[in-house]
Amino acid sequence: MRKYIQDLEENKTWTVEDLPPGKKAISKGIDFHETFSPTAMIATIRTIIAMITTKNWELHQMDMHNAFLHGDLNEEVYMKMPPGFSSESPRKVCRLRKSLYGLRQAPRCWFAKLVDSLKEYGFHQSCSDYSLFVFHKWHVKINVLIYMDDLIISCNDCKVVQQFNEYLSSCFYMKDLGWLKYFLGIEVVRNARGFFVNEIMPWISPLRLVFWELSQQKLHLSRIINLLFNQRRLTGKKHYK
Repeated sequence: MRKYIQDLEENKTWTVEDLPPGKKAISKGIDFHETFSPTAMIATIRTIIAMITTKNWELHQMDMHNAFLHGDLNEEVYMKMPPGFSSESPRKVCRLRKSLYGLRQAPRCWFAKLVDSLKEYGFHQSCSDYSLFVFHKWHVKINVLIYMDDLIISCNDCKVVQQFNEYLSSCFYMKDLGWLKYFLGIEVVRNARGFFVNEIMPWISPLRLVFWELSQQKLHLSRIINLLFNQRRLTGKKHYK
């Protein structure tokens, strides 16, 4: 919690001000039933991975640290002091200057700022998938896919990838994860023969313990596996009860 507060202060997320007359400061405990964050479509992700597999392009992944804290707020939003903060005046509140996790407009704010940074570099936003950005200048081609706070970067030049990663790191607090190895259930392996893409199911390993427990009750393991795989596309709230 202390580290999170430190990140907020270093990011200059708020300024402490008097609550203006007629304004109301929001507090904790307010939840929304529906919030949305722009993400790339699965079909687009698979298409890009298939394309770089055939072209043998560079394929990297970057993670944005505290993504939602990067967005700039245009609205006038006041928040009650978080736990651990105090002020001599009871009217002192935090005026949010940047988006905050839990704020309804936070996903939109940070995505808008990321889009501005990509366009400033020279990217064009796809009309078919708003989370796909394409850069094409002379012989250089770069594709960027955005999924929440993860970025998949494909390029036909390894030096250009490094330059672009440095540009992103100068705009945001980014973590370079290197070659893409695993993303949304898709495993990407590269060796001397090229790229190999494999769709894996990460929930199989945790279920091994379940299988073992059930086998102790003399249930036939093959029947259990068969039942699970028949239901694998029907996962929902009822399956976890």
